Amino acid sequence: MAAGTLFRLAIDCPDPREAFFAQWPGPAVLVDDRGEIVAVNEEWRSEQADPATMGLGANYLDECRAAVRRGCHDAGMVAAGLEDVLAGRRQRFRTVHGCAVGGSQRWHEVTIWKLRTRSFRGAAIVRDDVTDSYEAQRRTYALANADPLTGLANRRALATAIDDLAGGDRQGIFAILDLDGFKAINDRYGHDLGDRVLMILARRLKHAVRSSDTVARIGGDEFALLLGGGREAKGRLDAIADSVRAPIRLDQTTVSVDVSYGWVPLIPGEVSLHRLYRAADQAMYRMKATRQAARSGKHIVQPSADA
Repeated sequence: MAAGTLFRLAIDCPDPREAFFAQWPGPAVLVDDRGEIVAVNEEWRSEQADPATMGLGANYLDECRAAVRRGCHDAGMVAAGLEDVLAGRRQRFRTVHGCAVGGSQRWHEVTIWKLRTRSFRGAAIVRDDVTDSYEAQRRTYALANADPLTGLANRRALATAIDDLAGGDRQGIFAILDLDGFKAINDRYGHDLGDRVLMILARRLKHAVRSSDTVARIGGDEFALLLGGGREAKGRLDAIADSVRAPIRLDQTTVSVDVSYGWVPLIPGEVSLHRLYRAADQAMYRMKATRQAARSGKHIVQPSADA
């Protein structure tokens, strides 16, 4: 329903319920200025698994808070939006939230309008099941932003995450990790086993970082990390590399890879994937050169980080 229709209700209709439900085809309720449900339409009633939930006389705010306690945390956003509308802090609130319905995950677009007539003060709440379109959007996003083998972020998603840092003040590091010895696994055991190794290493990387960090696969055996934090981020990187080096048992075969990595600090406002990758790549190859020299007993002079 357009906002103009609601304004006409406020002017022309002494009781908004009949007019509102006649013009809104989907599930809808009206709540008074305390959040108590004073009217529901048949579409709303038919969607409720428990008639006592979100029915006449129930308090919509209380029901949302109860849903949060049951694990539907998105219901807290709906409650906050309704409170804002009832308090006059906004005319309309809209969000998409997901909750389990009948054992399956469903997504609903919830819209709340402030509603005032000569005889009524409260809000109209309408709900539209958008599960099919929402899931389609999520699949499209995943195809565009995720590595198809490992499910990690791809180069495009990594670039977006870096762009998001450009205007902020987040501290941390950008690192790239290169798997040493992975090609030999592919050559000896085949690409099917090699793909399984990559998927296992991807899971290890995801488990080793924080939820606010980014892990991306940017090449066949190359990964990138955005790690938040100050000085401890470098220590975390060492631990992450150790998790990659741990042996992998597949069927009757045990394999392992080594890892070389390079990192650079994040400089807020001066970040781009190209610049960060170039600097971290140089640092990684300095590590490789140092390790190769150590194995051969040679001594090399490393160039500076700015070279």
